[in-house]
Amino acid sequence: MIKEAEALENVADRVYVLQVLALALPKNMSAQRASLLSAAFQQICAIPSGLDQIDRYLGLAEDVQGIDGALSKNCATQAATVISRSANDVDDQRRRLVDIAHRIDDQFAKAIIEKFDDDEARQSAQAQVRLLEIRDAVTDSAKAGKEQANALKKVRSSEIARLGTYLVKALNGGRVQTYHPRDIRPTLS
Repeated sequence: MIKEAEALENVADRVYVLQVLALALPKNMSAQRASLLSAAFQQICAIPSGLDQIDRYLGLAEDVQGIDGALSKNCATQAATVISRSANDVDDQRRRLVDIAHRIDDQFAKAIIEKFDDDEARQSAQAQVRLLEIRDAVTDSAKAGKEQANALKKVRSSEIARLGTYLVKALNGGRVQTYHPRDIRPTLS
């Protein structure tokens, strides 16, 4: 299957199939997994469409986050570079990049944001990181109720819907725990 994947003519398809095959390998084949992921990463720059490059870099960054942190950071960094050169509307990709970078590391996300050349994009990304930090503070079970309530007080009324969306996505993704309604009533009052 690997030989067939490597023989695919379409670069975007080849990168995607190599990535899927690498992630499907068992743990005892970690060396081959690393080799395939590295090959996929190196071939992304040959994809003719900038939007497809961004999508592949971000997809690979998400998929390897728990497997290879350095590769995940490299993918996010490359995605930021391609985004900065793109003449297309890349607002959605930029938001996805910030979300992925924040999951990798808070400081890494802030460093990625500094690479944005558009002031409006930078401000929007900084607001997104602030909401992600609030989401993390609210969902952190180690924090006491008062700390969580204080974090919620930092949310502007115009940002409540976005925070709600982040919380629902985190809940659906299994990244946060559920709470019984009686436990959150004091926070909502």
